[in-house]
Amino acid sequence: MGRGTQKAKERAAAAERRKKKAAQRVPRTPKYPPEYKEKELKTIQEVEKFRESRQPPVNKQQKPKSEDLPEVKTEEPNNNNPFTNLRYPNQEIVADSDYLQIEVLKFVSSGLGSLQDDKTFKLNNITETINSKKTILGTIFLPIPNQIQDQNGVNWGSDSLNGLAAAGVDAASAVMQSGGVGDAMNTAGNQLNNFTSKILSSGNGGRNAMNAQLSAAIVNALGGNTTGSGLLARASGQILNPNMELLFNGVTLRSFNFTFDLAPRDQPESTTIKKIIRVFKKYMAAKTTSANSGNGLFIASPDVFQLTYKKGNTDHPFLHTFKPMALLNASVNYTGSGVYATYRDGTPVHMQLTLSFQELNPIYNEDYDDIENNVELEGVGF
Repeated sequence: MGRGTQKAKERAAAAERRKKKAAQRVPRTPKYPPEYKEKELKTIQEVEKFRESRQPPVNKQQKPKSEDLPEVKTEEPNNNNPFTNLRYPNQEIVADSDYLQIEVLKFVSSGLGSLQDDKTFKLNNITETINSKKTILGTIFLPIPNQIQDQNGVNWGSDSLNGLAAAGVDAASAVMQSGGVGDAMNTAGNQLNNFTSKILSSGNGGRNAMNAQLSAAIVNALGGNTTGSGLLARASGQILNPNMELLFNGVTLRSFNFTFDLAPRDQPESTTIKKIIRVFKKYMAAKTTSANSGNGLFIASPDVFQLTYKKGNTDHPFLHTFKPMALLNASVNYTGSGVYATYRDGTPVHMQLTLSFQELNPIYNEDYDDIENNVELEGVGF
């Protein structure tokens, strides 16, 4: 017990000595370089300037610079007034800059049954009408998005015509091409005789096929539900040769989808993005205040868009081109990175703008230049 007590007293005395030495120690002043104060002041000023740039402007409208953009001329506006050119990101467009130019065009209808001239049945399509009366309401410049592509297509479908039906078509055509009523009656009689001769010359098969067709017509007239081919297959185990072919059915309208990543770096760029989103939402919407819909009975068509890939101030030398398009859908994801995050003024730090367009008219062969005679092809065409 005595030895333990003595060690405890020694430890307490040592601690007391360390405490007195610490109290007597004079703190050392750190030695900063001579330019420290100047650098510190400059850093504080830069931080304050950055904070001010993140605050919304007070009684001051920020307008994007447009002195280096292609000139956009506007004519008489419709209900929607023209807007200032908008560009994201806010950087200078130079000779080798690749970007997507989106012009907002005033919608002009092509009219109902308006033929191009008295010697043709071709109608004035809406693309030609809009281009001939082109009114640009404003232009938006955006970076070319990732995964751009075009897809052209037409509709084809299978069709059948058996021998009996083909013979009937020939007979009807001959009657229609005859002269007066008397000639038509004579032609009809001759065609019927020719048709009967063909059936008889084909042997039992032709007669059986004709009997099956007539029997099916009689049964169906009495409320039945059968076909000549079905009766023929049951009776002889064969059907008429359908002569099936793949035939052209029609054209299609191309659709395009674009997704743009929008990440504002300062207050002016934030304002530009906000205006771009508003422009797309506004001009894709129908109007209730047009000349013919002021009384609320009608609603007018939205405006349309002309997209063009550009390289500097000229059209892109390779990428495809577009006809005027309607904006079918515009969606904005305000949490582009999957997390909700905003600057101090409430602007999201990352957004994704997705636009779905569809062309107003199909693509035709005549829309392309002559490939062989055109030495300098203007890109891949439509």
